[in-house]
Amino acid sequence: MKRFLQTYELSVNDCEQNVYDTARIQLSIGPEEEDFSRTLCTVLSYAHCLAFQPALGDGLYDVKQPMISAKDTQGEYELWGYVGEVQKKALKTIQKLEHIPHVRFYFFRPSQKDHFCQLLKGSKQNWVRNYRFFLFDERFLEGLHHQQENRRNQWDLSFVEGALYLTIGDETLESQVEEIDIWKTYQTHLSSKEDR
Repeated sequence: MKRFLQTYELSVNDCEQNVYDTARIQLSIGPEEEDFSRTLCTVLSYAHCLAFQPALGDGLYDVKQPMISAKDTQGEYELWGYVGEVQKKALKTIQKLEHIPHVRFYFFRPSQKDHFCQLLKGSKQNWVRNYRFFLFDERFLEGLHHQQENRRNQWDLSFVEGALYLTIGDETLESQVEEIDIWKTYQTHLSSKEDR
């Protein structure tokens, strides 16, 4: 079955990062897409990274590439963004690269956060301290599915103190963008296992 382009016209007001801008992105989607929540999370993550003037990368199909990225004038990565469950190959690729100022991981299920903690197994030092981790609400994304009947979508997004306000047509939806201290979460996982 043929894939089709889903277009998103974004108007972003991000009070936390002092970004007030518009953007247009297109995602190639197949009728058989197993997890449309990942597509929706990619759009929201892109909007959340708009301060970097990002581009969608090949990471949607190649785990060794970023899903959302930005480069400086010298062609070096300034932003490396990843959406969803992190594969070990992807994490090793990031670790091998020269210093990247901004690395962000966006999860749309709590289990993806837990999976990342599994990747930290055996770590004695907080080598992820310079990475940032965010979690979008899974139920919120599932509720957006019915909004995606059109291939062209106009989204107005506001990010304010951890809250997300998304206006589609005449309807405004509210959710949270939780920033996660992944090392603290990992330590909590270790403690809970020790208590068993």
